[in-house]
Amino acid sequence: MTTRKHQNSILVLATLGVYLGLVLVGATPQVMAQAAMTKQFNVKDEIEVKDDLDNKPDHSESERVDHLLENIESAFSKLIKNLQNCKQLPSSYGYDGNFIGNDCGFSVAKGLGTTTSSDRPSELSRAASAIIDSFDESLLNKLSSGNNKSYISFDLSGRGLKLTLILEQHTQQGSAALADLLNGHIKSKAIRSTNFLPQNLYENSQASTLGNQVFIVSRLPRGSLDTLLASDAK
Repeated sequence: MTTRKHQNSILVLATLGVYLGLVLVGATPQVMAQAAMTKQFNVKDEIEVKDDLDNKPDHSESERVDHLLENIESAFSKLIKNLQNCKQLPSSYGYDGNFIGNDCGFSVAKGLGTTTSSDRPSELSRAASAIIDSFDESLLNKLSSGNNKSYISFDLSGRGLKLTLILEQHTQQGSAALADLLNGHIKSKAIRSTNFLPQNLYENSQASTLGNQVFIVSRLPRGSLDTLLASDAK
């Protein structure tokens, strides 16, 4: 209701301005009436066009979200190739956060400029660290607000392979908007994907929020991972 009154005020002022201008140049009453009515129609069109432009989505933000999901998909693909050399995946996870049982388990993380891994770094944990480092840093900075840094972690346990990515936003509203955009893209990719890896990955991915933080968690459950690592996997 307030918006309609505001638009009406603009129309009245615009019409009055045209009318006074024509009076000053000595136009006839018929010309003034016609010009005023024509201007009113044009001003209304301009308001509607402006509103339409304001409501359009930010295409650059959408492209960045797509690029981020491609980074995640690529990271899983690279890590699975490294996992092919493992004879047995871990079946247990130590209480202190370190994997036990064999060298195929790992937990690596990167945040605030530091990288940490398990006490027994294996080829896989080093590979995971390298994959984390390969994420597009400029992209992550664009999706994180201001000087806030992203946080990424990879975990491989008996339950499967999980990647967690945290992006900080200025406000809770900003984090909610980004999470909604991410979940929309994730759902679309899950529906459109025809290959086993991306389809399973996106079906087990979700964005959520906590305060001004956006959490993107992508998993490959143990069953899906075993299928991908099978000798006859395509």
